[in-house]
Amino acid sequence: MNAGIFAQDSWRVRPNLTLNYGLRWDYIRPWSEEHNQISTLIYGENSVQFPGAPTGYVLPGDPGVPSTTAPTQLNDFSPRLGLAYSPGWSKGFLSKLTGGPGKTSIRAGAGRFFTAIEGLTVAYPTGNPPYGLTYLSSEPPQFAQPFVGALTGTQYPSSFR
Repeated sequence: MNAGIFAQDSWRVRPNLTLNYGLRWDYIRPWSEEHNQISTLIYGENSVQFPGAPTGYVLPGDPGVPSTTAPTQLNDFSPRLGLAYSPGWSKGFLSKLTGGPGKTSIRAGAGRFFTAIEGLTVAYPTGNPPYGLTYLSSEPPQFAQPFVGALTGTQYPSSFR
């Protein structure tokens, strides 16, 4: 879920110079998976949900790991600043180039911006262990023993051993 609030105002510094300023707040919730079948890395942590996983490989439900696998930031404030200037050249080459007073505006702006990285654009994690075994076999894995097939008891190779 993404949401945002924006407030802005303008101040006419001079008849031909306007300062625009604003502040935006963004709420960007990292994506999650309906059944918590995603993973993340937290250096030095061991997974309780997936025993035997390498140190640092954790899942939602492990201590300190939310369902989104990353905390939702609530301090994404973005200042914005803009200038609009209308040159008042009434003679010479610059007047001809700009069309005269009030005919041209020169604008500049800056700001800080936040965005979400959409999951499907970077690599959807459906192949992450222990959930990705369905791609290696036709049977689902057991959660307690993720490299053992639930239907036949077949032992599948682990990339973590």
